[in-house]
Amino acid sequence: MAYLPLFAGLPGTTLSGAESFWFVSNTSAPGNMILRTHFEASCTEERIDAMLEQIGQYSDQIDWLIFPDD
Repeated sequence: MAYLPLFAGLPGTTLSGAESFWFVSNTSAPGNMILRTHFEASCTEERIDAMLEQIGQYSDQIDWLIFPDD
């Protein structure tokens, strides 16, 4: 995950790294990705909805990579 923050300063890119880590770019590389989510079980649906609504302000598509710690 250390690689993607390097793109954060490029024009047309948005990066979020709090409870979730996602990256949206208006260029083809490196793409649009959700790479980490850590939400409390009691509010998971609400947090996913809020995250996707926020991402939707920048892009209409995203790849969501799910790992064991998510």
